[in-house]
Amino acid sequence: TRAVQLEPEQDVYWHTKGEVLEELHRHNEALAAFLEAKRLDPNDTSNVISVAKMMFHVGEHNGAERLLRGLVRRGITTPEVLANLGGILLASGRSRRALPVFEEASRLFPHDAFVWLKLAKCRLVLGETMAALADIERAKAFAIDDLDGGRVFCRILFRLNRHEEACKTLPSDVIAHGVFHELTERTSQPLPTDELIAIFRELQSCVDGDAWAAAFRGGVWEYLGFVAAQFKEASADGLLAISDVLAELSARMPALTGAKTLLDVMVRYKKSGDQRILLE
Repeated sequence: TRAVQLEPEQDVYWHTKGEVLEELHRHNEALAAFLEAKRLDPNDTSNVISVAKMMFHVGEHNGAERLLRGLVRRGITTPEVLANLGGILLASGRSRRALPVFEEASRLFPHDAFVWLKLAKCRLVLGETMAALADIERAKAFAIDDLDGGRVFCRILFRLNRHEEACKTLPSDVIAHGVFHELTERTSQPLPTDELIAIFRELQSCVDGDAWAAAFRGGVWEYLGFVAAQFKEASADGLLAISDVLAELSARMPALTGAKTLLDVMVRYKKSGDQRILLE
C-alpha cells in the first residue's frame, strides 16, 4: 500500500497489492487493484489474466471469458492464457467449451506437462476416462511429479476400478484424497442410511491390506472436514445418517471412533443450537 501511495503510476505495485488482497480472499478489492494495474499497462498479459481470475471469483464469468478470449484473438496464446481460459470455463460448468481450449494448448505446447494435466482434468469431468488416462500418461512422460497430477491420476484409476493399482503406485495422502473425492461424488444427494453404509463399506473393502486401510481412514477424515464445512446447510437427519455409518465402520475400524464422536457432537449441536456442546 505504501508503494502504491508513493508511486501510484507504477502498475507493478498495483499488481502486487492485488496479489496480497487475493491471498486474503478480499476478491473485490483485489479486482480493483488489478484493474488499476491493467489501466496503467494494458499490454501486460499478467495484468489481464489477474483481472480475469478475479472477475471469475466475484461471479463475472462471462466478462472473465471475454477478456481472455480477447488475448487469444490478438494471438497471445501462452500456456497461462489458455490454461486460465479453459480453467474458468471448466470451473463454471462449461466443460464442453473448455475442451477445445485445452486441446489447442496441448497442440501448441506438447511438451508442457501442466497442459496435459489440465486436459486430463477436463476429459475426466466429461466422462472421457480412457482419453484422460492417455493425457495423464503424457504428463507423466514429461516428469510431472506434483500433488495435483497424482490426484488426477488417482481419480482416473478409481474410475477404472483399478484401486489396487492406485494403492501400490501412489502416495497414501493422494489415495486418501481419492477416497474423499469418491465419497463426495457418490453421496452428493441425500441417501438412506443403508445405501450410505453400502457405499462406505464397498470402498473400505475394495483393497486388502494396511496401506489401503490407512488411506481409507484419511479419506473419511477429509470427508468429515467437508461435511463440517457444509454444516450450516446440512440437516440433522443427514448428519445422523453419517453418524450411523461411522458407528458401523468404527466397530471394525476402532481408529474411526474419534470420527464417530465428532459427528455425534455435530448432530447434538445441530438439534439444540447450544454452543456449550462444542466445549465438552
